[in-house]
Amino acid sequence: MLGAALLAAATDAPAQEAGSAITFSCAFKVECLAPGGCSDTTFEAQLAVDPRLTGSAPDAVLSSVSGSVDLTLYADAFGDMAQTGATFAGKGAGAFHTIAREPDGDAVYTVTMEDGPLVITYLGRCEAPE
Repeated sequence: MLGAALLAAATDAPAQEAGSAITFSCAFKVECLAPGGCSDTTFEAQLAVDPRLTGSAPDAVLSSVSGSVDLTLYADAFGDMAQTGATFAGKGAGAFHTIAREPDGDAVYTVTMEDGPLVITYLGRCEAPE
């Protein structure tokens, strides 16, 4: 899982957990490399979102067993992310990270390397807490 290694590299600075974060459980089933193709995967991560969604860093932290990266709200989706969806972006360890979650839970996580061209895209779901 190349993306897991890239997320691990993004741990140069410790992530800051937002107070009262709402954690979405993400499970990605498809990994696509560009250039390259797609294959099955079992990459899992947690998206801890600060419910205040201020648009200033960090609004969220994406974490896996490999590491974490701070993210900032990118889309105009202030409010209940479980209902409206949202897009977050951040930069860490030579890569730009973007995660978008639709209201139905579908999610896309993309890592774009500065030294490339190399783009890794994960397709899956980020489920809202019950």
